[in-house]
Amino acid sequence: MRNQELAAQRAKEIEHGVTKAGKSLESTAEKANHIKETAVNKELQHAEPVSLGVNPLFSHRGHEDDHVSYGACAGANNPFENIRMRIGSGPGHIDADLIAGIMRNEQFFYKNLFDTGTDNYVRKHGNLDPLHDNTSSIGPAQMQIGNIQNLMKQFPEQLAPYAKDPLRAALNPGDAPMFVAAYISNMIEHLEKHTNPGLSAGVWKNIQKHWSEGDANGALILAFNPDPHQIENVSKQLHTIKHERAEKSDKAH
Repeated sequence: MRNQELAAQRAKEIEHGVTKAGKSLESTAEKANHIKETAVNKELQHAEPVSLGVNPLFSHRGHEDDHVSYGACAGANNPFENIRMRIGSGPGHIDADLIAGIMRNEQFFYKNLFDTGTDNYVRKHGNLDPLHDNTSSIGPAQMQIGNIQNLMKQFPEQLAPYAKDPLRAALNPGDAPMFVAAYISNMIEHLEKHTNPGLSAGVWKNIQKHWSEGDANGALILAFNPDPHQIENVSKQLHTIKHERAEKSDKAH
């Protein structure tokens, strides 16, 4: 699929109000600005070469594991006490693979040209200044730039290794899980204090409902991305992760 066709697909998404995976919803104006800037900036037009059999739009689909570090995802649980103490199964507990499931889902929906373009620009410049907003998502976790910047302030100790170049760090599969963990930890703090972190009232009410019912995984999945299909999508990725791990274990024995 040529870049023009991909751009047409993106325009169609905007027309129908499709939101990009992330922590807050991009406005139509912000999305339009993204397309406008992409049209004039060659570095934002970067697309990955597509080989035969690869989905031309969702170019990481079927190859998600190439962009997720499962060891780093598991390790990211540990520096955050309110995550670490909840790892387990059953009501109120957090799946040990939740960060990995969230990231694998982002890779399943990772878009050629759109996501590859922003990642390419950040990789080269360490910022995304041409877009003039901080709602664009980057890296294997597709974290919004504004959230990365805020998390650096909220968790200076845990995220200290990335202080000099946080946006480029967020592009690295081995580092991105720490930003997801910090985001989840922040959401848990708000859920415990019953304070809305800035999400719409309806979205936050739904997140609180899942949390109060003991569905910590569902609450945190929706906090990361409130898409109505998000719990189902991430749950499928969690199933895949555990199935593949079990298969590897069986082969090893």
